[in-house]
Amino acid sequence: MKIPCRNLINELYGVSFAVDDVTLFLDTHPGCEKALECFDDLKKIERSLEKEINSSCFALTAADDKTEGSWGWICGPWPWEGAY
Repeated sequence: MKIPCRNLINELYGVSFAVDDVTLFLDTHPGCEKALECFDDLKKIERSLEKEINSSCFALTAADDKTEGSWGWICGPWPWEGAY
């Protein structure tokens, strides 16, 4: 995998962790506007990273695979072959 892809994945992991953390906070503080704003901002960043990874690196899920006429999801490298 190219280094930029690895960096994008690492960034996605961090942002996804932050989304989960803010989600837990909102479970106990549902009226906190600052947390809601933070959640919305983080979700935008997360979606943007997912879109960039899907378009320039590889499909993150089978549903993201854009291969038409075949099952391309299994054609990329597996984690033990250097995929992240």
